Parts: sequence; structure tokens; C-alpha cells
Amino acid sequence: MIVVATPDEVKLARSLFAEPPILIAGVGINTVRALADIPRDTEIINIGYAGGYGLTKGNMYAVNRCRMFHPNVEYTEPTFELAPIKDMQHVFCYTGGDFVLDYKGEPVLFDMELALICAMGFRVQAIKYVSDNLNYQEYEQTITTD
Repeated sequence: MIVVATPDEVKLARSLFAEPPILIAGVGINTVRALADIPRDTEIINIGYAGGYGLTKGNMYAVNRCRMFHPNVEYTEPTFELAPIKDMQHVFCYTGGDFVLDYKGEPVLFDMELALICAMGFRVQAIKYVSDNLNYQEYEQTITTD
């Protein structure tokens, strides 16, 4: 099953996979609600736009690990390992509830659903398209022109 967060990401998903059904799950708690009744042994491919830090806008990356992004907490969030995808560069992805506009650190992706999907116990692969470099206007331009 392919899971995307928004209707804008369906075209992106179909550019990679013609067949499996696509579930538009939303972001944040909406993702959890959309997947609540799906059997946990379902294999999920999460495809979508992500902000990138230190990554090339317009490139696609496979995610090898992810975790929630709460920059103001003083503990380490659990890290989830994802199923590998051959022939793609793998990067780390943070999942947060807000659009990230500032970050300093290693090259990473930022989305709003992947760690939640992983926390629910699914076997997950993820492909993210860098829509912006932590810039909301770049994101808006990407989703209206792609």
C-alpha cells in the first residue's frame, strides 16, 4: 500500500508506482486515524514531499531511519529503522507537527507523517522528494508546479 500525506503527493507517487492503491492519510494525528484499522502486517511505502537540509532540492531520497522532531525536549526520541530501497541514496528523516524553517546539523529530511507510521508497527519503506530547503514559499511553488 502506498501512503501519502496530501492529495498533492498522489501524482508524485504515481510517477514511481502505477499500481498499488494510494491512501491519502493526512499529517499528524490524521495519519494515525487513517491507518488505525489497517492490519499491522501491511507493507507500506510512504511517498511524499519533504523539506531538506543539506540535500538537493528536486532530488528523491530513500529514508533509512526516522524519528519524531521535538527540538525543545530534553530526551532522545525513539529511532525507527526502515526497510532499505535499492539504488537510492538513504538519508535520515525527522517527523514533526510544524513546518521546519531553521535547522543546523547533518543533512536530513523533515516531513509530518513518517515516524508516526513507523510507530504504529508497520513495515515501512519511504521515498521523499525534496520540495524545499526549509522554506515555505519554495514548498508552495513546488506543489503547484510539479
